[in-house]
Amino acid sequence: TSELGAAAIEGEIGDIILGPGKDRDFPEAPQGLAASALSQEQRDLIGHAIASWVMAAHADTAKELLEAYLSEEAINQTYIGWNGSSDVMNSKSYIRIDGPRVWIELAGLQGAAYRDKVQIHTIWRDKAADYGACFGLQENGHSEQIK
Repeated sequence: TSELGAAAIEGEIGDIILGPGKDRDFPEAPQGLAASALSQEQRDLIGHAIASWVMAAHADTAKELLEAYLSEEAINQTYIGWNGSSDVMNSKSYIRIDGPRVWIELAGLQGAAYRDKVQIHTIWRDKAADYGACFGLQENGHSEQIK
């Protein structure tokens, strides 16, 4: 469909891009297709994908995050994109959800232990609290909570 083409992310992405050692290194501009260009049913599917990650958190935390991630304003500023293949069971697939706060990546890779199987790499990050982003780092290397 034209929406699938519009959601394509250019370049070559071999794995999740914000894995270990890439703390708070979010791209400056979103890529893919804005959820605001999609139907309500399609936006709901993005919301379900986000919730599948967030519901693993403590109930109070999950409720707070879902309110932030899935508000009408936030979901309309969320982008969905893919690279290589949009089928996560393909070993060259990459799928991304990029919102004002939420960041989710899935990459299908050739399996390491079972070469004929697809191995999924995935990550969920929160742009406001990514790996302690709610804490400031002092010159001595110790963190102090930002109020």
